[in-house]
Amino acid sequence: MEYCAKCEREFVSEESLEQHLRHSSYHEYCVRCSKSFNSASALQQHLRDSSKHHICSICTTRMDFDTRDDLEAHLEKVHDHCAPCNRSFDSPQLLEEHDVSAHNLCTICKSYFATAQNLRCHAKTHAAKTVECFGCYRTFRSSSAVLLHLESGNCASEVDNDWMVDLAFECHQARFYTSEDDDYNFECPTCGTPFLAMSGLLQHVESDVCTEGLAMGKPLFKFLRFLQSRLA
Repeated sequence: MEYCAKCEREFVSEESLEQHLRHSSYHEYCVRCSKSFNSASALQQHLRDSSKHHICSICTTRMDFDTRDDLEAHLEKVHDHCAPCNRSFDSPQLLEEHDVSAHNLCTICKSYFATAQNLRCHAKTHAAKTVECFGCYRTFRSSSAVLLHLESGNCASEVDNDWMVDLAFECHQARFYTSEDDDYNFECPTCGTPFLAMSGLLQHVESDVCTEGLAMGKPLFKFLRFLQSRLA
């Protein structure tokens, strides 16, 4: 026989006793842990401290989740809650705006990034492919991607990296972007960062790292026009 000391009742089995503890208003019982407590405050202390319980402090029903991940998913979906900042918002839109500004969220693929610069670089992977290769008319997301394609030797024009380096030195703008360092071929006209390949230099100036850019009249803009004329 099983015995409930608080109620002074006997039960024929452990299952019967547990059923009694679960449903009796005289007992403070944790169903998940199968454990009885002497007071409501003791039960609440257990719920706060136990690693088996993850309580939503916003829900009036004090919903309890199996894992921390389940709780955070609930908070975000139901309460528009930011777990790292421990803040709730009035709408999913406001939460998303917060995630973009505070946590560098990509709104397209829902990935998070360590810095705003990393997010801006990542955003280019979602850009439309609008830049046409001068040699085969495939389209790419950026001029640096076109040059990387040409340097790889996979273009129908049969251009490769050696050809690209020779052409870059031949261009009338070469003095602005070629390097005097024997270990590198090129350097940024603005900040002097060195590169082995033209695709690397163009990727650099297309990023937020440098202010050089590819605006009309810039040396690398003129190089691209020179490249286009050779492949036309």
